[in-house]
Amino acid sequence: MLSKNTFFQDGQRPEEQEQQAKAFLRAKFDAEKRKRWAKQLEQEHGVQRTPSARLAKRRRLVVWMASAAAAILLLLIFFQDGIYTTASTPQQLAANYLAEAPFAHQGQRKSSEQIEALRATAIEQYMRKEYQAASESWAALQQHTGANEEDLFYLGLSYLYSGNYASAIDQLSSATAAPDRFAQERRWFLALAYIQAGRTGQGEQLLKAIAPAHFNHKKAQHLLQQIDQTN
Repeated sequence: MLSKNTFFQDGQRPEEQEQQAKAFLRAKFDAEKRKRWAKQLEQEHGVQRTPSARLAKRRRLVVWMASAAAAILLLLIFFQDGIYTTASTPQQLAANYLAEAPFAHQGQRKSSEQIEALRATAIEQYMRKEYQAASESWAALQQHTGANEEDLFYLGLSYLYSGNYASAIDQLSSATAAPDRFAQERRWFLALAYIQAGRTGQGEQLLKAIAPAHFNHKKAQHLLQQIDQTN
């Protein structure tokens, strides 16, 4: 219990002490009365007091932070796709896609020693991004009967990545009539070669043929949108 000496300040006049005591008692009475009313409302009517302003503010802050985190996550998910839509021309967008990590080679296939050695050289050059040298090695391999659809496909890619779009078009389009295991990839890269060579109309037709479940369908749709904007 507070003593008179600790409750009042030194030097207070009697009337000031009386006002301070009344204020203290009134505040204490109001607090006790609010507590009794809250308890009675809860017991008799099931009414509970609403959260304090500080708690409500804290809850709003948590909700805001969760919303902000979700928005950032969505931006991160769509950032890679969105950044390519800023290209000003179809050629620039196609160049952006070609600047991505090159289409990976699946490794060597067993064959005769001579063809195997030549293929190994071409694969090593391609993986080192020496596309001009790789195209020469695969072109030499093409002269042998041991060259397969994989060799011919990567020969076309080597032409494409080295900027030899005319040769890339010739090579990638030469096998599109017959179905092969690179048919979907071949169609996509051939479309890029056409666009980079300035033959956008032919590239557009190939892009439209890329079905939703096929290789790089979403990128094909971005390119088609870019072509429509520039027409």
